[in-house]
Amino acid sequence: NEYSDAKEEYLGFETWLSRISYSASNSLKEAEYDLLTIHKIRMPVEMRKTFLTTNTIESGFSGPKSLMKRVKKWNLGTDMISRWVSVNLLYQEKRFRKINGVNKINIFLADFLEQQLDKKVAA
Repeated sequence: NEYSDAKEEYLGFETWLSRISYSASNSLKEAEYDLLTIHKIRMPVEMRKTFLTTNTIESGFSGPKSLMKRVKKWNLGTDMISRWVSVNLLYQEKRFRKINGVNKINIFLADFLEQQLDKKVAA
């Protein structure tokens, strides 16, 4: 659950994978920072599955994209584009699923913000 443990496992996996497939090893190296970030910021285990990919964000824009195809005239000089996007996101919000570990978000955010403040004070 700790970053150091995750980094150690990652390095072992990377070594093993490099013996099997050079291209797969390179792909893993590209994702290293992203894969280990959830451990580094001490995200609760229950929330990690949701935030390990960008699917949560992408799903929010997949519905509005298809709905906005119906718009015939975009008035660039007005706020109509942001209105259409807002309305469509509100429409899509009804279809969002609850994030796993939602009951731990406030605790996680408080801890995360405290870590960031500690870093700024130390700097």
